[in-house]
Amino acid sequence: MGIECGREIICKTQDEFHTVDKIVTGCAFDIHNEYGRFCDEKIYQEILAQKCRNSSIEVEREVELGLSYKNFRKIYRIDLLVDDGIIYELKAVDALNHYHKQQLINYLLLADVKHGKLLNFGSASVEYEFVSTSLSVKDRYNYSVDDREWKAVTEKCAKLKILVFDLLQEWGAFLDYRLYAEAITFFLGADIVRPVELYFEGHVVGSQKMVLLDNETVLHMSAVTRSFKGHENNIKRFIRHTNIRTVQWINMNHRNIKLKTIKNDSVTNDSVKKRT
Repeated sequence: MGIECGREIICKTQDEFHTVDKIVTGCAFDIHNEYGRFCDEKIYQEILAQKCRNSSIEVEREVELGLSYKNFRKIYRIDLLVDDGIIYELKAVDALNHYHKQQLINYLLLADVKHGKLLNFGSASVEYEFVSTSLSVKDRYNYSVDDREWKAVTEKCAKLKILVFDLLQEWGAFLDYRLYAEAITFFLGADIVRPVELYFEGHVVGSQKMVLLDNETVLHMSAVTRSFKGHENNIKRFIRHTNIRTVQWINMNHRNIKLKTIKNDSVTNDSVKKRT
């Protein structure tokens, strides 16, 4: 499966989690009351680990989770692994957001455990969020791919589709879509991330880096779970102001993976000549 952990991790029940978490979260509030909200994240991490150990709770910092496919390798580091099976991610930001939760869910899935918690020391009071998943490793391989609206307009597009299928077969679905995007960029070549010019009334107003499969074909990856049509419309609005002819869109909605080819109907050979 290509997933490795720096040590054995034991899946805990919800009751076991809450028993330990009551102590850990209490320690977090004590630290915030003593040190305030302006320390670096690593400082909170070190103090919380020490306070937990003082309470006879086993803690390890920066536990590695490794994921690989062929010669691609990605290393994640869990902030705190508590009691051999509970993952804590610490932040020192103004407020928690969706991406922090997604990061922790990604760790839970890779470690094959059910429960974790986000702790943010950067807010006025300790902000926290309990994060859990009921998914097993087997569940992550129960996915479907809809490629009925996909067209391999170039040889690289055909290779891209094969690569997506291979990664899903190796890692399963549900993981952070940016992980798959990073692996795809690695295998297709780092030079495919290049600036795309945007136009207003025939003049360049700036550029934006995108994944280019060739000079006229862009790869766009997302994890849209609703408003699918709205996301598609925004892709079309964007490319209308570029010389991009085709977008190969891969959307990873949990177990439902969709591959779709979007054409830029506003681009013709004449329009490209006028812009250039």
